Amino acid sequence: MNTPGLIILILLNIPLYFLYGRIFFKTWDDFGEAISYLFIPSIFTTLQGEFWNRWWAGTKMFGWFALCVGTVYLEYVKIGQITSWW
Repeated sequence: MNTPGLIILILLNIPLYFLYGRIFFKTWDDFGEAISYLFIPSIFTTLQGEFWNRWWAGTKMFGWFALCVGTVYLEYVKIGQITSWW
């Protein structure tokens, strides 16, 4: 499989990314909060007493991103294995 095939695979998985997002983040506000914590330095959230909120948001964001990337990777590998013996 090549780069255009990978791009097509990424685009075809967009509905799955939304499903994963619904599992990790219950609302769009929850997702937006996790994004905002990525751009706020840790010291500020720690001084504001939001360390655990930031930690939990970062953990959910990492889990969501890893699941999306892992899904594409596994599909890419499996399609490569299936098409290699044709």
